[in-house]
Amino acid sequence: MSDQVPEEVVGFTSIPLDGLNPNIRSYHNQTILNLEVKDKQWKLGARPKLGIGLSILLLVQNALVFWFIFSAYNDARLEEAAIVISIICTATLVETAAIVQIMVRWIFSDMEYKVR
Repeated sequence: MSDQVPEEVVGFTSIPLDGLNPNIRSYHNQTILNLEVKDKQWKLGARPKLGIGLSILLLVQNALVFWFIFSAYNDARLEEAAIVISIICTATLVETAAIVQIMVRWIFSDMEYKVR
């Protein structure tokens, strides 16, 4: 069976049932606790900034789409711009939805911290 174990893990030893050595357990737990506190503080600080940033992004994108449609209408080129408008509107909505979903899921998710 030892010939089936990859070379990278040959020197690994099993962790006893009671977990880490008591001398280093508190150090690992304190390090993980500090990381968790910093992460949560950063996320709490980033939430308002992210909300404002995404709101500005949505407003700018929608204003530019509105301006493009308004310009095409004023120049009597709405029919010529119909394909471009349909692509821009769809792409803007899809892009914004994807960015919002990714960022909200990332910033509002909790991370699990534990000694492994």
